Amino acid sequence: MNDPRRRRTARATAVALAGTAALALAGTAALALPVTPAGAASPAGGARRPAASTGKPPTATTTPAKGTSTGTPGSFRLLSTTPSGSGVAGTAPLVLRFSQPLSATTPLPQLSPSVPGTWARDAGELVYRPVGSFAPGNTFTVRLPGGRGGIRSSSGATLAQPAQLQFSTRGGTQTGAEAALAALDYLPATLVPATGGHLTAATASAATPATLAGAFYGAAAPRLAAAAWAPAPLRALLGGADGGVLLRGAVISFQRVHGLAMTGILDAPTWRALAAAAGDPAANQQPGGYTYALADQQQPETLTVYDNGHVVVHTLANTGIPQSPTANGSFLVYERLASQVMQGTNPWGTHYADPVSWVAYFNGGDAVHYIGRAAYGYPQSLGCIETPYTAAETAWPYLRLGTVVTVEG
Repeated sequence: MNDPRRRRTARATAVALAGTAALALAGTAALALPVTPAGAASPAGGARRPAASTGKPPTATTTPAKGTSTGTPGSFRLLSTTPSGSGVAGTAPLVLRFSQPLSATTPLPQLSPSVPGTWARDAGELVYRPVGSFAPGNTFTVRLPGGRGGIRSSSGATLAQPAQLQFSTRGGTQTGAEAALAALDYLPATLVPATGGHLTAATASAATPATLAGAFYGAAAPRLAAAAWAPAPLRALLGGADGGVLLRGAVISFQRVHGLAMTGILDAPTWRALAAAAGDPAANQQPGGYTYALADQQQPETLTVYDNGHVVVHTLANTGIPQSPTANGSFLVYERLASQVMQGTNPWGTHYADPVSWVAYFNGGDAVHYIGRAAYGYPQSLGCIETPYTAAETAWPYLRLGTVVTVEG
């Protein structure tokens, strides 16, 4: 039998589900916006006289609590905004109500950060309807253009000055995040609507954008039911009180697909991407589907890799010897290497430096990888899960960052 192989303990990437408290309201600018009439007369000589200067910069008036502005009676101005303030639910549209009907060609406000959706003009209102919802735990800024290129009424009057207002959404719920991730195929679950009956995420009324948006903010969320294909160890992970390894893996996988920092935390950028994706679940399914790996230490030892319920690899494997066993539990793939030289010290003190291929680290220095052995199916490693070359090469594309690896037996 060849000498056991082991890599020095690798750095691990810590991922933990953090709270998603609503961000504090940053304040709003003045909403008392006087008219600049169209075609207003200029002073003699054709030049406008500047207003007398006080030597002080313009001041901003605090926005009233309900978003109602003050201003000269009869002037064209913004009357109110909804939602406003902090801690709001992001399921309703943004409505800006003005004192006069709006021009059909009026410039539109800018929303930051951007949210998929559309503006609509309705008499004296501008309405922004997001696709899905305004994401939880975020502060949104609305900038209204003023002056000659500002928001314009049907009579040709414009807002004299630009204005800025903000509102903040409250934190999202874990159950809402889980429902959305299941609908997008980042969790091995189907959704069970309140009316009962099992419906898959791709076809369920339980996975409509409105239902998912409501679940973000505490409305009754569809319940999760383990996918029919899921083996028992994977089923046992579903619905952990603190989200656990399954939810963290789903968040990391979602962040990987959407080009976000892979922290495993439901932070503000992740909520924004999740809310946008949940606005059209069918178009935003996880590329390649849900993957999972299960190592069984009962001899003959095996490794099985699943892709959306299909077994893509089932092979004999080697796990750790008694002096350096492979720990049981569920872990997340945190580093992948096509090849490397593993170096370290054997339990009896000798040094090793072994070339290996198709490496996926999941627990400290333990990884799934290929290394040449005379036989497979019994403990030979220093904690890694070793497989033949073809099995390792086939499994590697499915062992993505965030994939759950369960070791049992």
